[in-house]
Amino acid sequence: MLESRILSYLGHFKLDLIRHAHIILFYDYLSKDHQLKRCKNNQGKTTLKELSSKTILEHHRLLRSMLQNAVYWQILPYNPGARVKPPKHTKPKIHYYDDVECKKLLEALEDEKIKFQAILVLSFFTGMRTGKVLALEWSDIDFKKGFVKFKSNQYFPDKGIFVKDPKTESSVRSVEIPKVVIDMFTKYKVWYDNQKKECGNLWIDSTRLFFKWNRKPMHSDKITDLFRRFIQRKNLPPITFHGLKHTNATLMISKNIDLAVVASRLEHAQITTTLNFYVYPVQSHNKAAGDILE
Repeated sequence: MLESRILSYLGHFKLDLIRHAHIILFYDYLSKDHQLKRCKNNQGKTTLKELSSKTILEHHRLLRSMLQNAVYWQILPYNPGARVKPPKHTKPKIHYYDDVECKKLLEALEDEKIKFQAILVLSFFTGMRTGKVLALEWSDIDFKKGFVKFKSNQYFPDKGIFVKDPKTESSVRSVEIPKVVIDMFTKYKVWYDNQKKECGNLWIDSTRLFFKWNRKPMHSDKITDLFRRFIQRKNLPPITFHGLKHTNATLMISKNIDLAVVASRLEHAQITTTLNFYVYPVQSHNKAAGDILE
């Protein structure tokens, strides 16, 4: 955000000459249709799309934080970003699966490739994002006790793919996984060990669970693209890969799992984050609520 847009618009200013009016005009500039980002459409083709309100709000938070540091270091007498109202952001509607749709999803997985099955089953039962899935190593899975450690991948064009530190202290944890996930990874490990023979001299030593055909790191976009095509091919309701995390949280809440446990599994430092962003009504419980009241 800094290099692509903030510096290109405000970089020629001296800090003490930046006024709140300049920042307002910057947000207006970001909202114009000539500010585009690359994304994939429903056919998997790369297209250009206007910046979302959430992206513009992220620019505001970054710029305001930087200017506040300048105040703290006594470079500026006040923060001009603090005098600007944050850009409006409308929370998008998140699509998730209910319990019936989850069963259809798992049934549709049965004839898929073993690596894709392992990725989806893991994400479905843990709510893991793509970055955390791709950062996993075999040492992160405890087959005997049934736990998996959380780490995270990060990608930058100039650095490639690497494992980054967790963003909060609550992100440092192990999450318990059920027997169905353990069984899936036991099966996947057999397939995994056979790949070395097939690749021969092209095999690259690595302990990562998920990789390209020769064990080079996978990009998270690959998982989201595979999932999108899988959903379309199986005629399942449209949902993003991140929607699996919302599904995971909603199903746990619907089964009366303690909210603190749900928040911990989702790496939320505050329970309110879980309630505000990851909990939705399960349709099959709608009638049950009425019956209980009766």
